[in-house]
Amino acid sequence: MGSSYAGLFGVCNDSLCFLPEQIDKKNRTAYWENPRRKNRAGIDLRQFALAVFAKMNNKQMYLPSFVSSRELEVIEREIKAKVLSSESAFGNLAELNDAGAVVSSVLEKKAVDELKKVG
Repeated sequence: MGSSYAGLFGVCNDSLCFLPEQIDKKNRTAYWENPRRKNRAGIDLRQFALAVFAKMNNKQMYLPSFVSSRELEVIEREIKAKVLSSESAFGNLAELNDAGAVVSSVLEKKAVDELKKVG
């Protein structure tokens, strides 16, 4: 896609990877060579920078409020999704795994509370 920042485009966990529709099958395979991981296209949050806006662990994907209903439908076929109403660039403000999360001090308390509710 004309950029060397490959990590900017995908949101992955141990078994699933969401990539923009614009990344063709050949490049999806080249970028994510994990034979256990399913690649899913169809998520185009704000010009393809998925990692800026979303995060995912093996249990759930966390998304900004501007996620489209079509995108949410594609995601929820594969994994539970939680829309965080208070943050748009959540992916830049948090890192998470199945055990917990590390979040920026600028993350709004409402978003932190939403994360805590989910566990």
